[in-house]
Order: sequence, then structure tokens, then C-alpha cells
Amino acid sequence: MCGIAGILDWKAIPEGQLSRMLECIRHRGPDDEGRFEARHIAMGMRRLSIIDLSGGHQPIFNEDSTVAVVFNGEVYNYLELREDLLERGHRFATNTDTEVLIHLYEEEDTEYLGRLNGMFGFAIWDMKRERLFVVRDRLGVKPMYYAQTGSGLLFASEMKSILATGLVSRDPEPGALFDYLTYYYLPGETTPFRSIRKLLPGHYLVADRSGVSIRRWWNLAEHTQPTQIGREQATAHLRELFLDSVRLRMRSDVPVGAYLSGGLDSSLATVAAARQTDIRFTSFSVGFSQSEFDELPYAREVARHAGTDHHEISVTPRDALEHLPSLVWHMDEPNGDSAILPTFLVSKLAADHVKVALSGIGADELFGGYARYHRVLGKFERLEALPKWLLRLSRPLFASLKYEWGQKANRLISPPPPWQQFLDRTHEYDEPTIRKLTRDPARSCGAYVQQLFGRYPGRNFVNQRMFVDAHCYLPDQILALTDRMSMAVSLEARTPYLDYRLVEFAASLPGEWKVCGDDWKVIMKAALGDLVPPSLLTRPKWGFASPVQNWMRHGLLDPLVRLCENSHLARAGALDPQAMRAFVGDPVIRTHASNWLWALGILEMWYRIYGEGNGVSAPGCGLVEFASS
Repeated sequence: MCGIAGILDWKAIPEGQLSRMLECIRHRGPDDEGRFEARHIAMGMRRLSIIDLSGGHQPIFNEDSTVAVVFNGEVYNYLELREDLLERGHRFATNTDTEVLIHLYEEEDTEYLGRLNGMFGFAIWDMKRERLFVVRDRLGVKPMYYAQTGSGLLFASEMKSILATGLVSRDPEPGALFDYLTYYYLPGETTPFRSIRKLLPGHYLVADRSGVSIRRWWNLAEHTQPTQIGREQATAHLRELFLDSVRLRMRSDVPVGAYLSGGLDSSLATVAAARQTDIRFTSFSVGFSQSEFDELPYAREVARHAGTDHHEISVTPRDALEHLPSLVWHMDEPNGDSAILPTFLVSKLAADHVKVALSGIGADELFGGYARYHRVLGKFERLEALPKWLLRLSRPLFASLKYEWGQKANRLISPPPPWQQFLDRTHEYDEPTIRKLTRDPARSCGAYVQQLFGRYPGRNFVNQRMFVDAHCYLPDQILALTDRMSMAVSLEARTPYLDYRLVEFAASLPGEWKVCGDDWKVIMKAALGDLVPPSLLTRPKWGFASPVQNWMRHGLLDPLVRLCENSHLARAGALDPQAMRAFVGDPVIRTHASNWLWALGILEMWYRIYGEGNGVSAPGCGLVEFASS
């Protein structure tokens, strides 16, 4: 695990730029630094040593030193791949998973990617062919950014490395603010800057003298054909796949622990891992003082059940005041998910004891863990049985009581397409507020979601929605947040549920095996439920979020309001100053829409760090001081 960066330039490599790129991501790999510089190419890495601690220095080369690789991530099945390569006559200089990539490339060019079971972003330079090959894993567990320049290409694990070169424009991406306020993250290949792109999950990039091309090497849509096996056999196979995924992710030359929230997903991963080691396993939990969000009692129950060496930390409003500006810097892109703080603090706790932690991320998107996958009707949806003429007569009344109610009544009269219904359940700010703040009357809200809906090849309601989340919410919000917050403290987070074999198998299962009535993760519970205390199987769904409204009452409101009232984004013309003042000054927003204010504050912090500043180094102050700057 590490961070990588590189420069391809067909004219000349700018002196000192690689050093600047690597220095920005020192936190991703404090154990070692490696570089390779030759004609037209300079690439390097910062290493967090996990496999072959003494022999894994990168870049790693093939036998005749004509192919070099820098690698971020893990290939969990590297031992099996290595054995196959040894039988084919390859000689290995290290015991790392990284070296497997080189020899597979020699054997199969770009065709071997489907054999890799892991999380990764890596770059291979082929000296004979003068070709750069940059790859991102199937689900986007690991990040990869790139930017084309006039004479070549930049790539890096974090966007700040590319910005540090000063070789790309900082012109804003049109529509980025609109997308952020819609989702609280930027979906797809979009970044806040027009010149920088994210390499999409399951894609690779090839750059040579003929130009740059990007191709898809893995497509989830190809694995959605319904399974032909029965439910009992599918349940047994799911169990087998999950336990084997955990087994592979326990491969490490350093201690492994687990995040333990107290919910079903992380509990299953923790118990399964604890049963696969002779050493007492370690677990880490985060709670919230004076809040209904606290799940520590549930986590303790699971820790006792699994017999782990359990550690806990509680988050307070003071932690938000102290850490937020620094965390926004680590995120690279604005991310309005309030889980940013507890994820950072529990990662920091874990990093004091282990170098690797298993996570429960991905189970919700595979097995139907969110309310938006259910056909459960809300208050207004229950009115859809009323005659349309009665709804039309009632609409002015709803609208007079509350704007959103009028909008919902409109949708009952003229039901929107499925993608719009999904967006209605997942968007953050409402569309009129976004248009007021951004002064953008024409941009389409949810265009990316609409595109993803169109790519799903089937008609299953549940699976289609999970397919969409697997392509945007999962990689661009949840995985991005976990990667940045764990790597901020030099901790590797591994995701057993995102083993590609499990993902592909889950995609083939009927939606009704996952969500049935008001029950969710049905087949997952059937396959694995015996591993955990029975009470976990009937607990209501509890998302991993922060008690922002509580924090607002205990010191967070004033600095966030001050930050937004003195909005540099509004001063620059990116947001409407009058709309901003009205929004921030609205007592209803301050009292009942604290998450909106939180997300706007995150956006403002991001702009001051990356839009006005150069983004190269983290702010050296807390939120109170930052808001006054």
C-alpha cells in the first residue's frame, strides 16, 4: 500500500516536479520512497510496507530492467499467481505482490487484469515500446487521477500531487458545484478542475507517442445475468466466497485488525477474521458522546462474542473544530459526508495498533442495505392511490404549506421516470436551492444517475438501483472517504465484501433474495447470520454518520456560519452572494437542515484550500481560526 505519482513528457521532464508530487502524499507511505527517472518518464512511490517488508522497495523491474512498475494497493491472490509464473520460467527478485504485475504484463500484455483479485492503482512503463500503462481496480477502492499536458501526461494517487506540479490549469469544471450540492460528492470522472480527471473504476489508460486512450477492462453489467442455481445452493456459495475473501485479506506481514461499528456488515467481517487467526484479533470502534448515534454498546457485544482485543474512541464537537480543515485537505475533492470525522478518528486509533484494518464497506450496495432499494412508500407515496383529479385539487394546499410538499404532489400527478425517483431518494440539496445558489437555471440535475440507469441491462428494481450506487456512491463517496481518511494516518483499509468474485455473484442474484418486504440483506443473513449474535439480525438499519445537529448546538454552528457568511466562493462569483446570505441566515436551515450547512461549510473550506490556495499542504489550524482567515 502506498501512493504513486508520475510524469510522462515527450519533450523533457521538468526538474524537481516528481519530488514535489511525492512529498504531497508522504502520509500514504511513510516507510520508504522510490523513484525511477529515464528519458520521457519519471515515476515514484511512497510506501507503506505490508508485504515483504525488507524487499519490497519500488519501482520494481522485470529480469532485464526494461519494464518498471509503481503500485498502490494489494493483489491478494499474488501467491497463486506467482506460483503459476514460476512454472512458466519467470525469476523473482522479491516476495512482493507488486512483482507479479510485471511478469504478468510480460506474458499477457494488458489482458491479465481479470486475473487480479485486489484493490489497486498502478503504472507500468514499458521502455522498449515507450508506453505507459495506468490501471485502476474494478470497484475503485484505490484512487487514480490523471491530467494531460501539452507534451505528455501526469498521474497520481491523489489530486494534490498533480496540482503541486503547477503544470495544469486550475480552471473550474463547469457544473462541479451543481453536482456537489446534488450528491455531496463529484460522480464519475469529474473533479473540481477541468484539466484533471479521475480514471474510472475498471478502466485503464495507455499513453504512447500516438496519444492517450482509455479503455474499460471490467464491466459489472456483464455479470447481471440471473443465476441458474437455486436459493439454497446460492446461499452456501455466498458463504464460501465471503469466508475465502476474508482469508485472502488476512495475508499480511504486519498486524491486521478490523473496524467494528456494531452493525451487521463490519461484525461479520470481524468475526470471520478472528476465526482465521491464532493470534488474538484486534477491533476498533467509534462512538459519539451525548448522542443517539452512539453504537458502542453493540460493538462491545460483538467484540465479546468474537473475543477480540477491543479499542474504542468517542467523537466530540471539539474534534470537529480541531480537525475539519485538515481533513478537507486530505479528501482532495469536496465530500459532504459527515462520516469523514469518525472515519478519521477510528483510523487514527487503529493505526496506533495495526497497519491493516478490515472494513464492512460494500455489503449495502451488494445485498440491499439502503432504504432506497425498497418499495416502501413514504407519506406522500401512500397518496398515489387517490384519484388524479383529487391530487390536482389538493396540490395548491400542499404547496402553500411547504414547497417540497407541492413538488411531491406534482410527482404523484405525473410520476417521474425511475432514475428520477431514485434521485429523489438520494439527492441532498433540493433542486430549487441548488439553482439559487449556483445561478444555473439550465443544468440537468442527476444526469449521471440517468446515464447509469440506462446502462443497466436488466429490469430488476432492486438490482438496478444497487448497480447505480456501485458506479457512483460507492467509489466516489464511501470508498474515496475511507481511502483518504485511513491513508491520512498511514493505515491500509481492506474491503472483504468487494472481492470481485463476491461482487459478480451478488449481481446475478434476484433482487427479491436480497430485499423482501421490509427486510433487507436477506440472503446475506441466511448465509452468514450464524457468525454473529442473533440480536444483530433484527436490529434496525443504522447508517454511519455523525450527529451534526448535536454538534451545531455545542460550538460548531458559529464558525460554520461565519465561514459561509464570508464566503470566498460567493466573492469569486461561483455562488450567488445574495442567495448565500439568505440561506445561511435562515433560522430554519440553522435549526433543521444542519447537514446542508455542514456540506456548504465543507465546500467553502475546500475552495479556500484548493481553489484559492495551491492545495500542497494541509492547513495548520482548526475551524475557528480557519473561519476567521
